[in-house]
Amino acid sequence: MNLKIYQSYYEDLQIQSLEEDFIPYSNLENKNPELREYVFFKDLYNKHINSEDYWGLVSWRWKEKTFLDGKEFKNWILTNPDSDVYFIDPSNVEFIQHPNLWVQGDIWHRGMIKYCNRLFPK
Repeated sequence: MNLKIYQSYYEDLQIQSLEEDFIPYSNLENKNPELREYVFFKDLYNKHINSEDYWGLVSWRWKEKTFLDGKEFKNWILTNPDSDVYFIDPSNVEFIQHPNLWVQGDIWHRGMIKYCNRLFPK
């Protein structure tokens, strides 16, 4: 599995907090901050659209939020191949309240499950 995990940062000072096992992803010139991470995901999707890479994007505050180092997270993914989504949430509140990532997402983005059910077969 070819795994690439990017770690976004918004200010030069944040660079010192980045994990050495992740690829720095600069957002110093964010022209559309109202779109939040959408621009990052679209850019990375387009970058990897014709590759077999597994890729992801995490916050510059990764270590602060998860208490895990990047190497540990990457090893977890690599030892559990062939999943569609690898997800970690430092707060177990959402995990306990919802049976999976899709149901949790549909609460905050109404219609997501319906849309994905139409999209995935295509």
